[in-house]
Amino acid sequence: MDEAAAAAPWLTAFLAALPGPNAGFAELTASTDGTRLVLEGEAPDADTRRGSRLRARSAASRVVDQLEVAPPPRPRRPRRRRRRPTNRAAPAGRADRAGSAPATSPTALQRRLDQRLDGATIAFEPGSATLTDEGEAALERIVRPLQRATGVVVEVQGHTDSEGGAPGNLLLSQDRAEAVVAFLVERGVPIGLLAAKGYGETRPRATNDTEDGRARNRRIELVVREGAADVG
Repeated sequence: MDEAAAAAPWLTAFLAALPGPNAGFAELTASTDGTRLVLEGEAPDADTRRGSRLRARSAASRVVDQLEVAPPPRPRRPRRRRRRPTNRAAPAGRADRAGSAPATSPTALQRRLDQRLDGATIAFEPGSATLTDEGEAALERIVRPLQRATGVVVEVQGHTDSEGGAPGNLLLSQDRAEAVVAFLVERGVPIGLLAAKGYGETRPRATNDTEDGRARNRRIELVVREGAADVG
């Protein structure tokens, strides 16, 4: 068998693995006569090898120099919406931004007073403006909500039946309304919150022809409205 032909496959693989010109060898060649392998070429000297390494480093540095690193994006701050000034008044029962006391809702206060007086009688001694113990106990029920009320006026209305003369009944109803105001003020209710008004027999709730009807007409009513009482 031809030894040169048999060596061809391994020789081809060997030549492919040899370093090329980039390694510094100039015109490197290989040959075989079947028994020997002969390599021919010019080996670089020390200066040439050093120059090759410097050129390789220089090429690598130029590649790195071409890279650009962008700074990270800055986070966007959320935009604040400016509140437009308004001249609208705050709803009743809410405090304003300055921290002043909230205004009392007349409807809510009226409902609270009616609930507390439900089943109670603001009673007086017969023919006088002197409160009975039962009448004072009834008024004690409404002291606290009246102490907390602001921005409203509570009209204390006095009413009588038709027994006796109209002028006397009018005077008696006014005296009884003022007696209720005096009692509440003594308990700490602001005087500017209350207004006494006597109506005599002019606003009956029931007929004056029966005892039951006359008893219903002799009464004190508390009516809440917006505003301030006239205490002058």
